[in-house]
Amino acid sequence: MLPRLNIGVITHRTEASYFGTLLNGIHESLKKEDANMFVINTFMMYRFDSNLKRQSSFYPLASKNIDGWIILSQGADDEYLNMLFNSDKPVVLISHDPQKYNCDCIIQEDNHYGAETITQHLIDHGHTKIAYIGWSQLFDMNERFEGYKRALKKNGIPFDEKLVFDTEKDALIDSGKIAAASLLQSGSLFTAVFCANDFIALGAMETFKESGINIPGDVAIMGYDDVLYAKNCTPSLSSFHQNIKTIGYTGGETLINILRNNVPPNKIIHIKSELVLRESCGCNIKTEEDLTLENLKLKDSIIKCVEDMLFRNYGLGTELFSLDLEGIKKLMPQIVNNYSWLCLGLFSEDNPNNGQLTIEHMSNFNTEPIPSPASVCPIEEFPNISMVPDLYPLGPDDIIWVLPLSTMAKNWGVISYISPFNDTSTLYAYDISNTIFNLLGIALDREVASRESKNNLLVLQKTLDTLRETQEQLIQTEKMASLVGVVSGIAHEINTPIGVSLTAASFLEQSTNKVIEQFHTKKLGHKDFMGFLEECLETSKILMSNLQRSSGLVNRFKEIAVNRSNQNKVKINLKHFIDDIWTLLPPVLAKNNVSININCPHDLLILTYPEGLIQIITSLFENSIVHGFSEGNNGSINIDVTSNNNLLYIVYSDDGIGIEKSNLSKIFDPFFTTKRGLGRIGLGLNIVYNIVTQEFGGTINCESEIGNGTVFHITIPLIG
Repeated sequence: MLPRLNIGVITHRTEASYFGTLLNGIHESLKKEDANMFVINTFMMYRFDSNLKRQSSFYPLASKNIDGWIILSQGADDEYLNMLFNSDKPVVLISHDPQKYNCDCIIQEDNHYGAETITQHLIDHGHTKIAYIGWSQLFDMNERFEGYKRALKKNGIPFDEKLVFDTEKDALIDSGKIAAASLLQSGSLFTAVFCANDFIALGAMETFKESGINIPGDVAIMGYDDVLYAKNCTPSLSSFHQNIKTIGYTGGETLINILRNNVPPNKIIHIKSELVLRESCGCNIKTEEDLTLENLKLKDSIIKCVEDMLFRNYGLGTELFSLDLEGIKKLMPQIVNNYSWLCLGLFSEDNPNNGQLTIEHMSNFNTEPIPSPASVCPIEEFPNISMVPDLYPLGPDDIIWVLPLSTMAKNWGVISYISPFNDTSTLYAYDISNTIFNLLGIALDREVASRESKNNLLVLQKTLDTLRETQEQLIQTEKMASLVGVVSGIAHEINTPIGVSLTAASFLEQSTNKVIEQFHTKKLGHKDFMGFLEECLETSKILMSNLQRSSGLVNRFKEIAVNRSNQNKVKINLKHFIDDIWTLLPPVLAKNNVSININCPHDLLILTYPEGLIQIITSLFENSIVHGFSEGNNGSINIDVTSNNNLLYIVYSDDGIGIEKSNLSKIFDPFFTTKRGLGRIGLGLNIVYNIVTQEFGGTINCESEIGNGTVFHITIPLIG
């Protein structure tokens, strides 16, 4: 007795009229040869594609258990395929480009023949303006497009690319509706449409009927595949009956023949199909009554199956979106049903790329947990049939389904289960089972995102706290920097009278010592003593004058310092207040040849925060000195103050070099400076803006042009 072969089938869909029927055909051929059928569903691998993870983690899946591979259209990307080609296992492709892939055999529909036959039939009806709608991402449809063009050429009909429309997203009904709408909106003249499959055609028919177009009276339409819905729509759809099940059966039979008999197959095996004529092309051939009754029975079975699936998925979906990550993991075994055995293996959280699956759960047909013979399984051995207890032997109709669990966030693991093939699934228009896989993936990503958001929120909060502290330090640094001119001015002003006072005191000391010496040597005469007294009087006057001047400067500085530290509102004479600030700045002004003009009413009393006002004036002054004037050049600063209707208006202007237009909108932004390399951090005007708008509740704006100076307009409410 020959050993039982293990055949791996890779597909991204397991249901619907095309993929479901292919799998059914493969299953029948393998069942005949008593071979095990492993179906690896790559839907989640490619549906939740992300740069954050690598699908290649799944490529070795089950490879040690499989004797040969059958790959359906779009089931694996090129990287995955090349890995399989480079193994020592035979590979049969279904509906792939033979020019692109070097494998043992490719089974495919004779698409050129089918599309040419359909187009020729429309031409025979007298149509020459025949539009084409297909999906360029499918190899089969690209071949059908070539067959369409070949028929036009054979009949001398010019090819018009304006009549060609790509569905772009997929080859299903909604995409057909959208493409047909684009065809109508294009304004191109057409009398017939060849759609590259029936679902596109069904969508196009809906759009045409909604637009008041009669089929086939105004427009003839034909599809491809001859799905169940083609017979039952109105009008019934003319199509090309693709022998999908035969393609699948031939794929399985060919692979078994390679493995059992070591017979090299033909490189390409074409499966021919036949034209099915109904009403939509204009042939007016109605469906027989007995077939219609049979189709109604099939529809009943579809409805029942869909109702069961919707009821089940609704409950599962609700649970998935209410559970945390651990709860979702525990719920994973319930995403499939009607199984005799199920096993869930997950990648390690600490080392997800080590190629090992930890057996998280194993259960039987009663969904009761059963012990696993191993706690860890290499991914290339998963699922291992030896893990299935003898109590649940594989039946002739059983298939081993394998689903890689992958989402945008990460690769999670693999779930495998044993259940029979569901014939009803071949009648669906869509792959219904993938709905729950979608929900699972979204739920997992939602929970991962929620966890990461919480962690990121904590990190961001700490970062924000640090930034706030840093910002406060920088603001204080900038505030201190704005006092440099004031402090240096005070230092210079105080230094001069104190220096004179020191000189006078030194002179007085020398004179006194001289008189003392004359007195002890009895050489002190009346004239000398009187001269000494005059010198003492003159020197005392000099000392008093300069010490009083120093004392005045110190008192003014103390007043400014007190005002800076005062956080409460204080009533001040604004003219005197501004004068006190500017009288401390002569050295800075002299160094830069800058003059100050202050126009402020002498009797203007305001209740304000002096610290903020000092910061505004000194920061604007520093901005003019640093950015407005070149050292040594003449310049002037004007401050015009008025009040009206409880509003204080301050116009601060200089006749410096001005501000570039491109920079004008950024001058109040934090850390913006045009002299960063000169030790400036760009917070001065930002501090001014914040004090005016936030502390005083006022407004500030700036006008400037290169060469025409700069003007700041400040408005501050006097009540509040």
